[in-house]
Amino acid sequence: MNFKINNWRVLISIIFSVFIFVNCAGKARKPAPKPIGQISPHFEISLRLADSLWANRTDPDNALDALYAYEYLAQKDSTNLPIWSKLVHAYYFYAEYIQSQNQVRRDSLFGIGYNITREMLKRSKPYQSVMVTAGDPLLALKSLESPYEQILYWGTACLAQWSATKGEIVQRGQRKWIFAALNQIHDLDSTFYFGGY
Repeated sequence: MNFKINNWRVLISIIFSVFIFVNCAGKARKPAPKPIGQISPHFEISLRLADSLWANRTDPDNALDALYAYEYLAQKDSTNLPIWSKLVHAYYFYAEYIQSQNQVRRDSLFGIGYNITREMLKRSKPYQSVMVTAGDPLLALKSLESPYEQILYWGTACLAQWSATKGEIVQRGQRKWIFAALNQIHDLDSTFYFGGY
């Protein structure tokens, strides 16, 4: 088992080193613009590696490596909502199942997952528009469209788990947002809502 873990770590290290080397080596030359929607082969390889680690997330080392890989990919393509959704899901999983005995660490990880979700929601034009005109986050949640259901689901799960260990006042303050988010997820995709995947 250690042999497999070390192989994954070596492979991740090699891939990320190659990316850094390639990025640094070509600084003097300006690359041609990519057509919209085109994914670089390096990004695609990294995504497959991250998904492979995620598929084996029952091993704590793989879960952590997948989280780091999704974090790297999200930073590389800050507009890729599915990657950000996977990252928030990874934070939820790591906090809930791997760090289950460390409440401070769990709270921190759940908080990061929820904050990522909030930042991604701000990138939705309908959400922004409602926030500017009405200033009501609950009303703004109702304006979200697909594909926001996945990141909203996992961000809401992070918020719910974070607030579950807090006092009644904190829980009451978060309850309306959680229920509004769950209702919107259900309206967007009831199959996903009941499956969570």
